[in-house]
Amino acid sequence: MKPETAVIDVFGKHSIYLEHYKKDEAAKTIIMVNGAFATTTSFTQTVRYLRDKVNVILFDLPYAGRSKEFNVNGKIVTKEDEVDILQYLIDRYRVNYLMSASWGGVSSLLSLARRPPTMEKAIIASFSPVINTAMRDYMADARTFLSLGDAASAAQLLNNTVGRYLSNLVKSHNFNYLLNSVKGNEEQLIFHINQIFEFDQKQYMQQFSSIDIPILFLNGELDEYTTPAEVRVLSEHIPQSEFAVIEKAGHFLDLESRHLWRTMSNIIREYFFESEERNYTAVQSGFNTALGQNLAFAEAGD
Repeated sequence: MKPETAVIDVFGKHSIYLEHYKKDEAAKTIIMVNGAFATTTSFTQTVRYLRDKVNVILFDLPYAGRSKEFNVNGKIVTKEDEVDILQYLIDRYRVNYLMSASWGGVSSLLSLARRPPTMEKAIIASFSPVINTAMRDYMADARTFLSLGDAASAAQLLNNTVGRYLSNLVKSHNFNYLLNSVKGNEEQLIFHINQIFEFDQKQYMQQFSSIDIPILFLNGELDEYTTPAEVRVLSEHIPQSEFAVIEKAGHFLDLESRHLWRTMSNIIREYFFESEERNYTAVQSGFNTALGQNLAFAEAGD
């Protein structure tokens, strides 16, 4: 199924390339929110296990992917701009579900804190509000390469660090994609990195506390950059929060292997669409959340 595509004007300020996978008019709608360096193509595999259940919205930020050619004014896109864009799309398409990846979690949580009336549930994947040593080192090195105009080293750095569990084939595609997306975007990406370094955990936590829908935080067991342990601080601020650990997965979760793709598809479909019937094993661990539960999921019989 090919998506309908459009370029959406947002407040006369941004032009947003959008893909709309339509199931039918009666179906609910999910929006996917990219992380840093990512575009609509990052969710290609995820769409495969969602499109038979819901309408799916994918979009590129103004400086990324297919939106880039429509935003040639060179204006820096701030985190506040990202939140405004996401909020506009949620309202326009009456979105019911949200799923984000990596640093797309910041704009997603800030948008959810505005309590959009149509929103019912969200999954925030590979995100942590804690800037740990591994993440800090990675971002510092990426900023250095970008400052030097060394896109190849920036691309290789991502493959060697947060992407270390990707297959060689995916790493090769990743490298070529990053070479093309980084060139000409160095100023924007450095700005984005600086925003991450300046992440005010206390300030954002206060806003996150306004979120009033169920949220599942999904992290890879092997991810050193957004660890399963560190994300659990959010349980103190988001009342309806749950936490799942994907065993043997790194930062990129369902992109890392066929097995992890199946595991993720089961968890995501169950959480959004089949909450009454769990088709996989839920293992209790020692962490406490606001719901009194912390789940580590694995496919039953796999």
